Amino acid sequence: MAAGNQRQTRSTTFQGMNIVYDSYGVADEALIFIHGWSCNRQLWTLQSPIYEKHRSILIDLPGHGDSDSPHIDYNVELFARAVGKVVEQENIKKVILIAHSMGGPIATMFLRLFGSSSSTVAAGDTVVAGIIYVDSFLHLPESYLNAEERRGLGQARLEDEKFIADINTLFTNDTSENIRETVLRTMLATPKHVRAVAVTSMTQPHALGYNEVYEQVPAVNIMSSNCTPVDRHWFHHLPLLKLKKMIKVSHWLFLEKPEEFNQEVEDFCNYFL
Repeated sequence: MAAGNQRQTRSTTFQGMNIVYDSYGVADEALIFIHGWSCNRQLWTLQSPIYEKHRSILIDLPGHGDSDSPHIDYNVELFARAVGKVVEQENIKKVILIAHSMGGPIATMFLRLFGSSSSTVAAGDTVVAGIIYVDSFLHLPESYLNAEERRGLGQARLEDEKFIADINTLFTNDTSENIRETVLRTMLATPKHVRAVAVTSMTQPHALGYNEVYEQVPAVNIMSSNCTPVDRHWFHHLPLLKLKKMIKVSHWLFLEKPEEFNQEVEDFCNYFL
């Protein structure tokens, strides 16, 4: 899976939106980086050593970063289909999805949409070789709220004060001021109408069926010690899922301990590709 490290910024059109992404290297196997809520591809900067060794795609999801942000319903399936469009355009045959926070349910939805309960083969002969969840979860935490509660939370997050307060809960006392500023600046740059609905959409993913078991798909959740409790159903649907905890990190562990995180990614790729 060796590739060069030259970045090419490209775009594709998905449902009338321009979706921007960075492409590193040339190969039909790739790591697909999926950012979290109100973030963008720039937060993966410290993962550059990975780009030097592997074909990599860093995507700005619809509504985020340099991608278009129309006033539409942003939801997990929309995001997953946008990722699928990029994979299709790049003619990628085998992927490992690296998905932070909200990106985790998006990665799972990608597998559901383009795979099946009996195969890892996705649309266009693409194989999902594995998923690296990054301090993530099976379902968005907001999805456990009822519709009225989600609507109220979305409206509250239109206000910067509430939005910043929610972001601050994702740091620890050890999080550096530089990382705090980088994350806050990035997330505040996301349009308010996007941040308000992206995780509180009324369009919820269709429920995982009991028989949706991806028994051939390796997966790991690299998580902080204060990560959201792991839903036990996750292990049913992804029996190969492993948990890896990093200590003295916050939700932004790939920024705080990039060398350790990058090594975990390398170990996973070396084993499963």
